[in-house]
Amino acid sequence: NGEVWNENFTHPGGDANLDINVIVEYIEGDYAIVTNAKQLKENKNRNIYLAGDIDLNGEEFPLKDYRYKLVGNGFTISNCVVTTNPTKYGLTTDHIQSDQNSLYVSLFGNLKNATISNVIFDNVVFDIKSTYSNTFKIYVSPICTKLENSKVEDVSINVTYNCNQLPDGFDTEKDLLFVTDEVYLIKDESSSVTEYIINVQEINLGGNHESETN
Repeated sequence: NGEVWNENFTHPGGDANLDINVIVEYIEGDYAIVTNAKQLKENKNRNIYLAGDIDLNGEEFPLKDYRYKLVGNGFTISNCVVTTNPTKYGLTTDHIQSDQNSLYVSLFGNLKNATISNVIFDNVVFDIKSTYSNTFKIYVSPICTKLENSKVEDVSINVTYNCNQLPDGFDTEKDLLFVTDEVYLIKDESSSVTEYIINVQEINLGGNHESETN
């Protein structure tokens, strides 16, 4: 009859009829049921089934290079940050020009064999820093850098991009590239994206310029 089954539950049949109908939604696979930030971090290498809103209170988003399923059930993960390694060790080979190294920034990093569904990411702040003078490009995408055999379904994100530190002389107009109309930068043919909303709150380019060469 729609009542929540907890300590306040009263049997709808009274004393005369103790039969009760229980409706269960079955999801194939092994999932961690997650209701708070601690559980989200502890289960970063498992399938996750959200059972409540998660407030990360300004902490780093924990699901990096995710290879599992995140079922959001319409709940919200909020108030998290995405940071970068500003040194040369934060760079990887550029996907277009293989003799150059670039910085890739996104919420999940790369998604491989993963599914992200029915979830809201709110008040996500990207703290973008790079000090290595030979940084070729900086690519910023909201949900992931690369989709490989993965699905993103019914996802929305409210995000702010802060470029707080860039290499000296870095050309932000030519070499700082923001993806604002897709959730990914790179997608293979076996991946799919449906029903998404990207809301970029701000893009702040007022970072200090500083360089390291080693």
